[in-house]
Amino acid sequence: MRPNAADARPASYEVLIHEVGHAVEAKPFDDLNAPAADDSAKANAVAVSAHNAQVAANKAIGAALKGSYLKKDTTPAQPMVDEVLAAQKVLQAFEASPDATHEKDANDAIAKRDAAKKAVTLPNGVVTGFGPAITAQDAYLAELVKLRTARDKADASRKAADALKSGANTKRLQVFVDFVNKEGIKPLTAYAKKHWPAEPAEFYDEAFSMWRNEPVFLEKY
Repeated sequence: MRPNAADARPASYEVLIHEVGHAVEAKPFDDLNAPAADDSAKANAVAVSAHNAQVAANKAIGAALKGSYLKKDTTPAQPMVDEVLAAQKVLQAFEASPDATHEKDANDAIAKRDAAKKAVTLPNGVVTGFGPAITAQDAYLAELVKLRTARDKADASRKAADALKSGANTKRLQVFVDFVNKEGIKPLTAYAKKHWPAEPAEFYDEAFSMWRNEPVFLEKY
């Protein structure tokens, strides 16, 4: 119990406030770190969907390439087939690096594919046979656009959270460390001394607890 009977409270009160200090010290970072982790998890889920779309497109293209076509159809449709294969490589590069440059390359590749398809006189068996492959390729591109959006959001969230870090410490804790070092303030308690300087958060939390419990003593100290 505290010496002042009029203001008596359990000794555990000091410990409880110490733990609150941990929360206070980390709160600004934690408020941003949790959404950042969530955005990263969402981006990873989209990445899985995008890769599944790649596999589906690869299978559809493979099936189309194995189709039986009349020679009169294969020659005029060959440029379209070439553009389908070229576009798939560009899309895979976009998946590996989901950024604005690769997205533009992917859209350009699909546009070239569509132009080549449009140039084929219909009816044409190859164009028909490659219909599912082109549809699957379009779905792959759509997933990649989602991936880029999700990755951009996750990167921005992580950058915002990391801006509140200073090395291994949160910026709030680092301000405290810089202050006590500048002023030559010694750890307030045996517990703080035991963990200083390897675990500076314990000194911060002891100071916080004392600020709430013994503000007059803390100010004098």
